[in-house]
Amino acid sequence: YRTTTFENTYDPLHDYRRIQRIPESSRPFLQSELGYLAELAQGNQVLVLPAADEIPSNMYEVLRPNAKLLVAAPQGSTRTWGEDRVVSHKPFTDDHIKGLRHTDMVIISQEDMAGFSANHINDIQHNTAATVIITDGEKGSHIYMDGEDIFIPAFPLEECESREGYHTGNGDHFAACMAARHPAPNARDTYRDQFRIELIKAAAQASRDTALKISAREGVTDGLGSILSPQEITQWSEKNMQRVEG
Repeated sequence: YRTTTFENTYDPLHDYRRIQRIPESSRPFLQSELGYLAELAQGNQVLVLPAADEIPSNMYEVLRPNAKLLVAAPQGSTRTWGEDRVVSHKPFTDDHIKGLRHTDMVIISQEDMAGFSANHINDIQHNTAATVIITDGEKGSHIYMDGEDIFIPAFPLEECESREGYHTGNGDHFAACMAARHPAPNARDTYRDQFRIELIKAAAQASRDTALKISAREGVTDGLGSILSPQEITQWSEKNMQRVEG
């Protein structure tokens, strides 16, 4: 099988805006493979994170009965490209919007919705999962839940930490942190207030952990090596308690 690969360039003259190419892309999942994926989901917390429009819209419905928690970070399903392999973004199909309704949480970035109509963005916010998080880099993120719009500020980095830092995979990292820390879905109705508090705490911690992944560090190159272990995050937080508490 071919593996999807990306080439990311960050333009320093335009606020490090990302220009993304896809030299190679994998084939879409086949309907015949979804049953096996559903077996793997049995009793597990599942994060569905497409890379390049390879996930069929009914995958979420197939996974739903078996997954203890089902989180979607579906930005890869908005990606499209032409002969030059430069990525642009397309709106979700109606079938994909319907598929996302089977998830507990949807996480997507403002960047990945560039060019979407206001109606389409509203559809994502209010007609997919019970909880939707829209991230916007250093501007923070918004949690849409039960009619609320809850703002979560980004964890502040020094200019040198961000400028010289590691910018690849940050949305994926944030989504993984949220999937790992998401409170039990069955607590949403029984312990609504506590569920809300735990979700806000999870988003704030995901913001901090993702910022630390970005932060430039000696001897680290962009990629998997930029992801800190839980022990490293704890050590950093203890040394920088004033910034954490701020």
